Amino acid sequence: MEVKLWNDKREREMYDNFAELYAIIKATERLEKAYVRDIITPQEYEIECQKLIAHFKTLASTLKDTVPSIERFADTYRMECPAAINRLVVSGVPATVEHRATAAAGASFALRP
Repeated sequence: MEVKLWNDKREREMYDNFAELYAIIKATERLEKAYVRDIITPQEYEIECQKLIAHFKTLASTLKDTVPSIERFADTYRMECPAAINRLVVSGVPATVEHRATAAAGASFALRP
C-alpha cells in the first residue's frame, strides 16, 4: 500500500521546504552547542553559522506566507531549539560577531570621560 504525503507538486515543494527549515534549525542548535562547549573553533563556528543564517533567511523569505512564525513552527514540531531560534530569528548574526560588537560598544563607552 502506498501512502502519498502530497497531492500535487506545490504541496510536495512545501513539505520539502518544511524539511529544509527543520534541518537548518536543528543544525544551528547543534552548532551553538558545539561552540559553547568549545568543540569547534570560533572561526569554524562563525563560517558555518553564517552559512546557516544565510540559508535560513533565504528559506524564511520563501516561506513567509506558509510559515508566518518560526517560533510557532518550532513549537508545532516540538523542536526545543532555543539557541537556534535566538541565533536565527532574534540575533541574526553569529555569537562571535555579536560578542565583538558588545565588547566594542563596552570599550568605547568605558573610554568616554
